Amino acid sequence: MSRDDSGPVAAKGLSGWRLALVGLLLFAPATIPYLVHALPRTDRTLPTGYIVYDMALYAGKGREHFDSGTFHPTYSNPCDWSYGEPRVYFQPLFLAIGAVREWTGLDIGLILVGAWILSGLLCTGVAIALYRRVVGLRTWSERLGLVVFFWGGGLLVAMGAFWFLGLKRTVPTARELFAFDPIDGWWFMSFGRNLIFPTEAFYHALFLGCVLAAIGRRFALSVALAALAAISSPFTGVELLSVLWTWCFVEVVFLRRPGLGVTTGYFAAITAVFGLMLGYYLGFLNLFESHRIVARQMSLDWGYNAVQFVPAYALVGALAAWRLRDGSRALAACANPETTLFLAWAAVAFALSNHEFAITARQPIHFTRGYVWIPLFFLGAPVLVGLFDHLGGRLRRPWGGLAAGLVLLLFLNDDLAWLARFPLRYDVPRANQDLRISPEQREVLGRVSGPEFRGHTLLSEDPTISYLCITSTPMRSWDAHPFETPDLASRHAEIVRLFAEGTPDDRWAGLPLVVVRERRPGAATDSWLAARHALPILSNDRFEVFQVPAP
Repeated sequence: MSRDDSGPVAAKGLSGWRLALVGLLLFAPATIPYLVHALPRTDRTLPTGYIVYDMALYAGKGREHFDSGTFHPTYSNPCDWSYGEPRVYFQPLFLAIGAVREWTGLDIGLILVGAWILSGLLCTGVAIALYRRVVGLRTWSERLGLVVFFWGGGLLVAMGAFWFLGLKRTVPTARELFAFDPIDGWWFMSFGRNLIFPTEAFYHALFLGCVLAAIGRRFALSVALAALAAISSPFTGVELLSVLWTWCFVEVVFLRRPGLGVTTGYFAAITAVFGLMLGYYLGFLNLFESHRIVARQMSLDWGYNAVQFVPAYALVGALAAWRLRDGSRALAACANPETTLFLAWAAVAFALSNHEFAITARQPIHFTRGYVWIPLFFLGAPVLVGLFDHLGGRLRRPWGGLAAGLVLLLFLNDDLAWLARFPLRYDVPRANQDLRISPEQREVLGRVSGPEFRGHTLLSEDPTISYLCITSTPMRSWDAHPFETPDLASRHAEIVRLFAEGTPDDRWAGLPLVVVRERRPGAATDSWLAARHALPILSNDRFEVFQVPAP
């Protein structure tokens, strides 16, 4: 295979069942958090299927299409207590999750796990196809490069070790080792970890599929996938369309290479989709007060800085810089539209993930998710494959194999260390992000999951029950997700006041309610519940549950 920069590689090699087996092996590490989540714990808590807190919200949004008893193609915010809020949202993945739950009656946490498997395998297949198109899979060097593409990273663990061992002279804990990996490693600075989330796996499948279609000049398919990404996620949609628009602008306005670059029709279609997306998210949705409140709550300066992104992108950035290290090599590389796409992708993604320097921050770190790392990897992939070729062909065995293995380990060290924490620390309290519940909490949620509770509002002293209400029952909760509940601070204060002082909010007077309180004698809510003719419907070792009819 020629590794010059004159054009795309006609990549063949692995195919059929061998390629499918490679895909399964590459996907396998993503199962580790779920397998550990399912293990029994000494605290007797039970798995929910949600390996991170936010996953329950996705399930709740899926239920919203059906919880009223009538199917609706769009949904309203399930974290808003009011059932009268307009249904202005749509995400195809959430709709699919809700539909499967409606048709099968299966536990929605289990359905979400199934959605993760399908999305993860789809993303794996698309990622392999893109790698095969750009790099190839015929030689062992190219196949080692595929492993790096999936589970390679940077020097974040090395940075953590250096900081604590070298500078602070202390042995880092497992958490301190990832001190420079944003949000304890859960923001996925490279590609592979995104296979762990059903949403991110789905979004990345759309993103990578759109890019694959674009460089293959299948422009209609690329536009369709870009539109699907736009309605699936505002972050992924804006990022993908910004990348494609920038690439098209450079190709059409400056480079002007008919038959090789993009067409003006594709540029116009991407511009139209981008305009419609911005009109929906920035125009239409902002017509609604509840959405504006949530948008303000979500406009957080969650970013990252140089001590995080430099080690995260150091390895792939060095490969890309070496490939483009002088003007002649850079010009030769840019003769290929693939290269200009990856350059536009890297520049736009990095700008979006640091946009707090220019505009109001809206969680800049949401634009990472490997979207900066991936184009840098592809820009430097010929150098990496050439390095593996050199080590395998010019060094005497076994030294060549050992050297190649060390290079591979250098690239894989971040993800290997991060994934190793799950089985090693699965029974350590608060060591994982997964959402687990006690048998008593599960009993409460099961008791109020029937259709007779449609239209009720949950007031719960237990925050986990309050949140999981939107996934396990047809009800709304007064105090649900921390960022998607409108006016969360005041809502939470009203819940605290009810159970501490027995003082209800005036808006509850006309609502049918379900009240969940901790089991204790002489509770402050006793007189209020009696005045509302509350009916006790469950009592276990920890909770008391009451159904409160509307007047």
